[in-house]
Amino acid sequence: MAKTQPPPPELIAVNAALNYARQLIPHDSDNEIELEEIERSKDGKFWLITIGYWQPKPKSLLDKELERMKSQSSGIVLRLPSAEVIKVYKVIKVDAQSNRVISMKIRDHD
Repeated sequence: MAKTQPPPPELIAVNAALNYARQLIPHDSDNEIELEEIERSKDGKFWLITIGYWQPKPKSLLDKELERMKSQSSGIVLRLPSAEVIKVYKVIKVDAQSNRVISMKIRDHD
């Protein structure tokens, strides 16, 4: 009988990161948390797992002012189309030995 191979270490780290993120970040079947990147730290002690998900775009002061004007106007207020959601990326740092999540932070944009 053939022995089953243990899962690769990065897969274990990814599962730990995704489980952690799903507990903290609101999501649903239409907006799942997605795996974006897997990277090992330079010293090899950590896995850096990047995830991505969509979230509603924060309303700017201009958007709020336009809504106020629209509610007080009897005419038509034209609004330029804009994206209503934005993609957010987080890096989850997982200990390579214990597979324990160490931290989660916003990924710096390039």
